[in-house]
Amino acid sequence: MEFTIDSIIYSDVKIVQPVNGFRFSVDSPLLYRFIREKAGVKNILDIGSGSGILSVLLLKKFSKAQIDAVEIDKLMFECLCKTVEINGLSDRVKPYHCDIFKFKPSKKYDLVVCNPPYRKIGTGRLCKEDRENIARFNESMNIEDLMDYVSKVLKNRGLFYMSYDADMLVDIIYFGRKKRLEPKRIRFLHSSLEKQARLAFVEFILGGGAELKIEPPLIQKSEEFENLLKSK
Repeated sequence: MEFTIDSIIYSDVKIVQPVNGFRFSVDSPLLYRFIREKAGVKNILDIGSGSGILSVLLLKKFSKAQIDAVEIDKLMFECLCKTVEINGLSDRVKPYHCDIFKFKPSKKYDLVVCNPPYRKIGTGRLCKEDRENIARFNESMNIEDLMDYVSKVLKNRGLFYMSYDADMLVDIIYFGRKKRLEPKRIRFLHSSLEKQARLAFVEFILGGGAELKIEPPLIQKSEEFENLLKSK
């Protein structure tokens, strides 16, 4: 299998990806930018880590954190391990190759992040690799299961971040609140001002109060969008 080594946002961050297969898009770096810095974050869980992009980026924001990175796909787990190694983070990021529901941590987390390859089955035009990855996600986990799991591994008042298809936002809010995951911030990504939102980035707090902030929309190819992805 052939791989590429790519940088995103930070020139010293290296991400190992397959030449042919699932490769990260703008969703992951934008989700990273959406995550707010918070003092005291020491333990992070990255669900569905893929090539490890969020795990590596998050250590730029939470310099004292330890991360457990869980990935079910064999090829992507190989990329994850290579990404951790090439960035010299073996003492900070621990990769796990398993179904998330078989991962039973001995601790609870300050922050959980998930950028799932999820969308309604049968909607949208997708390449073969994307369809396969989405199918694997749907077979192994649905949104209700995910919210239930996160509520059990997150500390009270802990943070949960995810990106999701905007047209499925009702589901994530509904199932999140059933498990005491209260949505606190939402930002929508649009391809243009005239088009409906494509993605929603959502911040939940376990046991948080009922107060929700809708942030200004992010427009693809806008100056702000380009700056969020610009290397430092």
